Amino acid sequence: MYETALAIQWVTFAVVMMLYVGRRKASVYDPFLYYAAFHFLVFVFRPLLGYILNYELIYRWFQFSPSPEERLIALIATNVGFVMFALGSQFISPPTINFKRDEFVELERKSLKYTGLATASICYILGIASALSNWGKINLSLGSMTMDKATGTIINSERVGYFVEAYHLAGAASLLFVWIFRFRLLSFTPLIIFVMVEAGSGIRGPFITAIVSVGLLYFYERKVKMPTARLMVFILMITVAFSAIGSDRGKSWRQFIDTDDQSLTTLTHANKEKFLEGMDTGNLEFMEYLVYVVPNRSGTYNYFADNLIIFTEWVPRAIWPGKPVGSPVRFVNIMDYGRPIGMTPGLPGEGWLGAGWIGVVGWCFLWGAVLARLYRRFARGFDSNLKLLAYLVFLPILIVAYRDGSPITVLRQGIFLAFPFLLWYLFNRLTGKLTIAEIRRTVALASMKGHGSAPKAERYLPPAVARRRAMLLDQAAKD
Repeated sequence: MYETALAIQWVTFAVVMMLYVGRRKASVYDPFLYYAAFHFLVFVFRPLLGYILNYELIYRWFQFSPSPEERLIALIATNVGFVMFALGSQFISPPTINFKRDEFVELERKSLKYTGLATASICYILGIASALSNWGKINLSLGSMTMDKATGTIINSERVGYFVEAYHLAGAASLLFVWIFRFRLLSFTPLIIFVMVEAGSGIRGPFITAIVSVGLLYFYERKVKMPTARLMVFILMITVAFSAIGSDRGKSWRQFIDTDDQSLTTLTHANKEKFLEGMDTGNLEFMEYLVYVVPNRSGTYNYFADNLIIFTEWVPRAIWPGKPVGSPVRFVNIMDYGRPIGMTPGLPGEGWLGAGWIGVVGWCFLWGAVLARLYRRFARGFDSNLKLLAYLVFLPILIVAYRDGSPITVLRQGIFLAFPFLLWYLFNRLTGKLTIAEIRRTVALASMKGHGSAPKAERYLPPAVARRRAMLLDQAAKD
């Protein structure tokens, strides 16, 4: 029976992808494509490989043994989740991508150069300092990470933990440098340095998402919807590097540059892992654990209460000493039935933990529909360079969000990825830079006054005068 379910996984994936390509034009900017890639790796390809190679490592690590029925239910639930995500995504079908880049977008881009450079520099310095602190190369004493044994959750036990996660700023700043200097060779220097530092710390996600963001920007600049064969080879190389760094959490790289810090804690298994057997791709075993626990052993579901953490996560423990670990409300503690340290439930797992089959259907459909709506807005074309860059920075973190299964992942990283754009916007307003909407209105007014329609003349308008003219034009339109 399990063999039949494995075959159905492959058939379902093939059918959904054929319908996806047939009904809408696939693109690297579509969140569904990222979920399809994630689903194929951990719930289609890896289960077959695990069946052939007889994966056992995570079962021993988590100290549980699911029954054949529980393994079958877990596999089917992941397939249902994929179908529902696809339906939610197709429910709001986007139009053809509009690579909107007219003369006004170019005017705004040129005007934002120096404020963008200031923003990128500030955020990059903060991000690299955070990464070096996590590596142990500098000691700023701004955070101390420890594991709560009752829940298996990594928390910041002392002071304010925002600096611990501030390395995400360097990834977003690296994208800004590349964008500002239009992909000149030297513009990649901050990104290369960031990759080297993060590889040494053993934290892989931020530099992978930064590389993907730069790649997406490159595609958009050249109006490319899907990668070429050569780029797919490059992506494969990045994947291999990701796995290599993950195997020892950056220890080999630190030894290579002769600065290995033995005080840095690494998570390794005494057992030799088989290909793709480890925790990084173990979402099927995670799903099996949740089916093993909920509701047969727990007696209840969690009813998505773990997502209430989004209301408490932002308060530092220095301000709230009694802050609960994780969600303030919890109906099921999965640590009571094994040792699932480091487990990430994924979207179908989060749905099952929340409400069983109903949870899988609703949770995956909701994610697909919400992200499809965001993609529809992108496909129509953002009327702002800042919005475009923010979307391209946001999109790659979905790779981690799909694996974790909770919106808190998006919010945890999103707050740092959004900060450079908020700071940039603030600098623009303080220095009197026009938004693209103001540029369009000002040029229209100049044309009405006999200055012609050429935007070049607007470069010489003082910001205060330009805004005043835009206000007069709005008032004239109302009258």
